[in-house]
Parts: sequence; C-alpha cells; structure tokens
Amino acid sequence: MTERIKKNSRKMFVAGFAVSLSVLAVMMAFSQKQQPQAPPRELVLVAKEMVFRDTAQPNLINPTLVLKRSQPVKLVVRNEEPGPVLHCFIIGGLEVKTSHSLSPGESEALAFTPSQKGRFAYACLMHPGMSGRILVE
Repeated sequence: MTERIKKNSRKMFVAGFAVSLSVLAVMMAFSQKQQPQAPPRELVLVAKEMVFRDTAQPNLINPTLVLKRSQPVKLVVRNEEPGPVLHCFIIGGLEVKTSHSLSPGESEALAFTPSQKGRFAYACLMHPGMSGRILVE
C-alpha cells in the first residue's frame, strides 16, 4: 500500500488540489450571494408651484440630488399642485421615469440603482423650469 501511495502521490495531490479549488469556488460564490444588499435610500420630491422640492431640504428649488453608485434608491415623486396641473418625472441617462403624468394629489415611487458615476438631469417634460441635476458618486 505504501508503494502504491508513493507511485500515485502526484495524481493524488493534483486530485486533492482540484477538489480543494472547487470547494473554495463554491464557498466564495455562496458568500457573495448572501451579502445583504444595502437598504434603499429614500427621497421624496414634491412638485408644487412649478418646481421640485426635496422634502429633506424644502427651501431648495430643483435641488441637486447626490446619490451613490450601486446604492438602491426609492424616489417618490408627489404632485401637490393646488390646481389641475399634471407633472411627470424623468432622469435622462438612467432610464428612470414615471409611468404616467401625475394628477394633483397623486404620487409614484420609482425604484432604481445607479450603476454608473456621473451627472444626470431630471425634469418634468411638461414644464421647462422644473429641472435639476443628479450627481452619482
């Protein structure tokens, strides 16, 4: 038996090494899948008086929104116009937009995860003065 081990030691080493690599690869794959995803950052933009306002900074008109690449975002767009004014919302370059024009009192939650860094524009396509920037870091 000792001679058989000596004779086949190289094959046994290679086979053991291959099995170890396979186990390591499976363990790494599972550990990556099990990492919890970051909770979405929640923002609320209110459309009122023909501008957008972030509820966290209500004094800023059409504020620049700073987001992080790969961090999920839940952006709620809410139309609070007192009269019969419709609004929509779109982010150019990120493929994010409301599904329809929002009537007064209506809101829509937009969920997305920016996958690239850069500067992007958001706007209500119905009203040229309702536009701002998004900076993805």
